[in-house]
Amino acid sequence: MSSVRLISRTCAVLDALAGPPVGVTALAARVGLPKSTTGRLLQAMAEEGLVEQVSGGTDYRLGSRVTAWAAAVRPSRSLVAVAQPHLRALAAATGEASGLTVAEGAFVNHLLQEEGSPHPVLVRDWTGTRSPMHATAPGLVFLSRFDAAELDAYLAAPLERLAGGTMTDPAQLRARLSRVRAAGYAMTRDEVGEGISSIAAPIVDASGVVAGCAHVHWPTYRFPDADSPAVAAIRDRVIATAVAISEDLARGA
Repeated sequence: MSSVRLISRTCAVLDALAGPPVGVTALAARVGLPKSTTGRLLQAMAEEGLVEQVSGGTDYRLGSRVTAWAAAVRPSRSLVAVAQPHLRALAAATGEASGLTVAEGAFVNHLLQEEGSPHPVLVRDWTGTRSPMHATAPGLVFLSRFDAAELDAYLAAPLERLAGGTMTDPAQLRARLSRVRAAGYAMTRDEVGEGISSIAAPIVDASGVVAGCAHVHWPTYRFPDADSPAVAAIRDRVIATAVAISEDLARGA
């Protein structure tokens, strides 16, 4: 069996097992292969964790390896659909630009931005751009959820300074990330760019994984006091929005 044909047949078997468990005879008929060939293929796939037999029976279903892959996939398209109405409401309530970001390796990817009030000075539209995690509020949220090995690897690499406020000292970042995790949000001022402030909070899926971040960003000069009631009100709305999106994700909305 050539490698290409083997891959094709393996995918056909996985597709056929996407529904309820099925026996070898029925599965062979579905994929158009001899029963003996299907049996050998199933045995090899079972050894790799791609399929497994139902306990106490002879039917097959998708294996733990495939379900683990599926659980690790973050459906960005569905996340955007769920988050967008919440982010529109957030932008309307705060008068500032709101957005949705997801993690991509050592970066955050800005998937969506909703504009707030038509101020004379607005922040740029970040949609479709990537930024290093340590320089952004959403990135700090993601980093605060990294396990020890992941965080060590990130902090071992050079930390780019994007603006005057970018924190690039690993020890200071570790301490900051502990505070971010405890607080449930992150705030940056003049870190991803001069004159830009942002607050982000985690969006958690049904499995407890941070699927993305909701955030609001604005020109720093608009609220120069980080401890002002106006900034606190934005923070509270960002956190509430992230919780509402998380709840909709859990319900499959």
